[in-house]
Amino acid sequence: MNKFLRHHYDLELIDPALKTQMWMTDRSLIHRFRVKAFLISALVTLICGIMIWPLLPRYYQAQTTLVFRSPEQGDKISFLKQDLDEKAIQSELDILSSPVLTNEVVKRLSLQNDLEFTASSPLSPFALMSSAWSAAPRIDAGRNALARLIVQHDRRSYTVRFGYLSKDPQKSTDMTALLSTLYLDELTARKNRQFARDADIARSRLLSATFRQSQLNAAIDELTKLSQSPEDHAALSDLITEKTKVIQQANLARAQVEEALGRAGAIEADAEVITPALMPLSPLFPDPLIFAAALLSASLIFGVIAGLIDFSPLTQIFKA
Repeated sequence: MNKFLRHHYDLELIDPALKTQMWMTDRSLIHRFRVKAFLISALVTLICGIMIWPLLPRYYQAQTTLVFRSPEQGDKISFLKQDLDEKAIQSELDILSSPVLTNEVVKRLSLQNDLEFTASSPLSPFALMSSAWSAAPRIDAGRNALARLIVQHDRRSYTVRFGYLSKDPQKSTDMTALLSTLYLDELTARKNRQFARDADIARSRLLSATFRQSQLNAAIDELTKLSQSPEDHAALSDLITEKTKVIQQANLARAQVEEALGRAGAIEADAEVITPALMPLSPLFPDPLIFAAALLSASLIFGVIAGLIDFSPLTQIFKA
């Protein structure tokens, strides 16, 4: 029993039956007060949540799905020579989410002065109000856009899903589609640079082999003109053997040059788009189900807190 009520009954009541009756009456009042407090608090919380819901900023995400080719797929020459292990995939994800590509997306779509990316922080709950203040600090559009990029990778497959968050679904679609194009172009450019390096290395080997072959030809001609002693026969045999190896090396280097040039002429990226960016029909944030569950939980919590308030003094006021 509440200390206030127990002290009140012990000092002022003498008849035990009357004391029990009044105690039951006060308990009933306290119970009704707590039920009302619970219902009112829960109802007020629900009403506030329903009023806040239309004011929450909506963020849409268009998503593109890429799949990386494994070196084992067909006869394609893959830039990812490490069999697409987790380190190789992570390296590609780092390039995909690099500031360089996102800054290029912002530049090509002319988003440098877009208020969505310059006047509010990403996913800020006060994003709607921040643009209304003229003194709000400007934020770098590229860095803000990069913070809105979501990249997902299933470790059990070669697929990667990514997309930008934006309040405008069309803007999210355009940014995501452009990022996929830029990434594939960058991947193709890397392969071109690698093949160019391979061709340069093969040309260097071909030049070295050709030069060595000319030296061997001159030495063989010189030994052939001299009187043939046993030592000369042995030296000539060694030169001819070395010349044969040099010719093989030259032929191999020549084939490598032709192969590198052929790859560069018919190059393909080691990734392809299997699901292009489509305009999202519903926002990713806020999620209605999650918001409803959070609102109901908050209503119950505030209702329980209100129901735990001590209403004993109010019973004396109402009885008075």
